[in-house]
Amino acid sequence: MNLEKDDIDWKEFHNETKQMLRELVVRSQETDRQFKETNRQFKETDRKFQESNLQLEKESRRLDKKIAEIGKQIGGIGEKFGYLVEGFAIDSMEEILYKKFKVDHIQARAKVKKDGIVIAEIDVLGYCNSTINNVVAVEVKSQLKPEHVTEFKTLLSNFKNLFPEHKNKNKHLFGVLATPGVFDTELVKNIANQGIYLATIKNDTFTIKNIQDFKPRDYNS
Repeated sequence: MNLEKDDIDWKEFHNETKQMLRELVVRSQETDRQFKETNRQFKETDRKFQESNLQLEKESRRLDKKIAEIGKQIGGIGEKFGYLVEGFAIDSMEEILYKKFKVDHIQARAKVKKDGIVIAEIDVLGYCNSTINNVVAVEVKSQLKPEHVTEFKTLLSNFKNLFPEHKNKNKHLFGVLATPGVFDTELVKNIANQGIYLATIKNDTFTIKNIQDFKPRDYNS
């Protein structure tokens, strides 16, 4: 638009104004179109995201269910293996208890109940009440862990209270931990330091295996 002094070409002004308005309308329409397209794309993206999220949740639930099923299967296998080891150990430990500790009575899965609830259980309990006055508690573990040693030591320390029928002060109490095998040397040393016998599988049978200079502890003394 050209202005010279105070003269205005109203016709040109009018035409330029109309052109500007037309351009403004076109730009406004284009902006509105772009906004609508952007909004459409956003909604489409959001829809796809929600679909993906829903699919992800379904896959997550399916995976959780599968993991739970596998966990149950593994747990079942571990439990069965534990029962097999325990049954095998009981048969092997009977001979060890008869020969090494000279017991004449063997009880499998000796339990102590209070108000109908089992408060203590020993996998194998051997004892004799003759000139040789021994009682031997055997704990069987398919996979021996450090906490099992601590728990067994506590049981042996409380044995007289749990099994008062063996409270005779002249009776000697020994503990045996039986497991298929132990590869942790520190764990083996810890068992020996507690004066507990260690029985592992050798040539398809359980045998006593302790470190050199092992000294068994009489937990009834």
